[in-house]
Amino acid sequence: MKKKTVGLLGLAAAGAGAAGGWAALGNYLYNRVMLPQARDPEEEDLNPAQIAGQDCEASTTTAQVVHDINPVQIAGRDWARKREGFKEATIQAMDGLILWAALVPGAEGCHRWAVCMHGYHDSYESMGAIAKHYNDMGWHVLMPDQRGHGQSEGDYVGWGFDERLDLVGWVNWILRRDPEAEILLHGVSMGAATVLMATGGPLPDQVKAAVSDCSYTTIEAEMRHILGQLRAELPTPLPLPAGLLFSALRKTALRRAGADTYEVRRYFQSDLGSMIQRYEIIREAQMVHGDIALAVARSEVDRVTAAKTADDLLNLQGVQASIVLYRQGNGVSMSGRSLGEVNVQVILEQLGGGGNGTSAGGHVPDSDLDEVRQRVLVAIGNYYIT
Repeated sequence: MKKKTVGLLGLAAAGAGAAGGWAALGNYLYNRVMLPQARDPEEEDLNPAQIAGQDCEASTTTAQVVHDINPVQIAGRDWARKREGFKEATIQAMDGLILWAALVPGAEGCHRWAVCMHGYHDSYESMGAIAKHYNDMGWHVLMPDQRGHGQSEGDYVGWGFDERLDLVGWVNWILRRDPEAEILLHGVSMGAATVLMATGGPLPDQVKAAVSDCSYTTIEAEMRHILGQLRAELPTPLPLPAGLLFSALRKTALRRAGADTYEVRRYFQSDLGSMIQRYEIIREAQMVHGDIALAVARSEVDRVTAAKTADDLLNLQGVQASIVLYRQGNGVSMSGRSLGEVNVQVILEQLGGGGNGTSAGGHVPDSDLDEVRQRVLVAIGNYYIT
C-alpha cells in the first residue's frame, strides 16, 4: 500500500500541470481528507504543549511539538468505551443515512440534556470526559457518532455543514421523548463547527445554550492546515504549497459532489484577460483599518472575476478581509471575503447585503462606485466601533 501511495504521489507531483496528474493528486487528497477514517484504538489522547519559543499554531515542519498524555481525556474515553448503563439511539438523516448515538440516562425527573458532538476522524468516545461531567450532575447525555464516523452511516466528512442538520435531528429526537427538555449543545473541534452552524439556523426554544470548543475559523484555513500536516507526514513530502493542494482538493470535492464540471472549470480557470483585470483591480486596492483591502473595479467585470479578485486579495500579507466593488446593471455589486477574524457579513449587511462571516455580497441599486465606496468605508468604521 505504501509503494502505491508513493507512486501516485510521484505521478501527481511530476505531472501537476497535466490533467491526469492533477486529477490523481486531487483524488488522493480527497481520499485522505474527506473520507471518514476510523481512529486507531491504540492512539493516545494527547495534550499539546507550547512549542519552545513559538505559538502552538506554528508549523510542525520547523519545530517539534512536545505532547503530554491527557489523563482526563483518557479516563473519559475509557468511561464511554465501557458504556456501562448506556443505551443506544438511532435517527434517519434527511438524506436517508442511519445515524447512531450513545445515550446516557440522567436522574429521574431531570429535563436537562447535553448533546456532545465529537471531532474529525474520531467517535463519541472522545466526548466521554465532557459527557461524564454533565451526567455526574444528573443530566441526560446524548453522544452521537457524526455521519461517516463510528457506527453512523456516511461516505464523506461534511465538516459541520451536513452535520448541522443531523444535530437538529437529534434535538428533535430528544423533544419527542421529553417536550420539557432544556438542551445544551457542546461540540469540540469539527463538532464545535457543527454546533456553530446549527445555531446559525432555526432551533427549537428548548435549546438553551451552546458551547463551541476549538472550532475552525474558515474551511479554507482548516484545509490548508490539514494539508500542510499531511504533506509533512509523507515519506516524500509533496513539493507543492498548501494553496495548490487545497485547489486540487476543492475541485475534486466539487466534482464528487455532482457540481457541473463546466461551471467548476469556469470559476477556477484563469485566462490572460481575466488575470489582467484582477491585477488591475488589486493594484488600486486600499487598505482600510489596517487589515481590510477595499478595491473598486473601474472597468466592466463580471461576478466571477470580482469574486476571484476578492479571493486573491486574501493571499496578500496583512489582509484579513477583502471587499471588491463593481458595476452591475444600474447599480453597484459587492463581493466580500474574509479569513475569519473580520465578519464581512456584518459589514455588508449595512448596505443591504448578506451571506456569512467569511463570504458575503450584495447589490446597491441606482448608485455609482464612488458613492458605494464611501458607504462601505462608513460601514467598516461602524463595524470596528461596535
